[in-house]
Amino acid sequence: MQRVAGTPFHTSFGIITLLVQNSLWGPERMSRFQFTLIVGGPDLQSDAAGESLVQAGCEDALVGYSDGVQYLEFHREAPDPETAILSAIADAERVPGLEVIRLAGGGLVALSDVAATTGRIHGGIRQFTSLIFTHLS
Repeated sequence: MQRVAGTPFHTSFGIITLLVQNSLWGPERMSRFQFTLIVGGPDLQSDAAGESLVQAGCEDALVGYSDGVQYLEFHREAPDPETAILSAIADAERVPGLEVIRLAGGGLVALSDVAATTGRIHGGIRQFTSLIFTHLS
């Protein structure tokens, strides 16, 4: 059984939105978290760098490069978001010369932007999101 939902999460890195995909693995429930780490250091586009990433435990990461910024997009299974992010940082920094600069933002938008896009009033969107988060807790 799998379920996908956008979940806001507060961390020491700030507020991010993670894609959560739940699955049952053994006796403990695991989730798959999607997030992006901005990294600096060697060019990760080469075959040798790709092999270094796999050896470091980053086989669940996709390498990307945009506007001069290099990043790793992870789809990591873990019991919670914090464990997923911290383990990905530790694994990425095992690659010689690679440094994690920051966690990329989660694409959050203001309620007023949602209201404007959907043609609704701000108060209605606020009530709707409040209702959703009440049921998620």
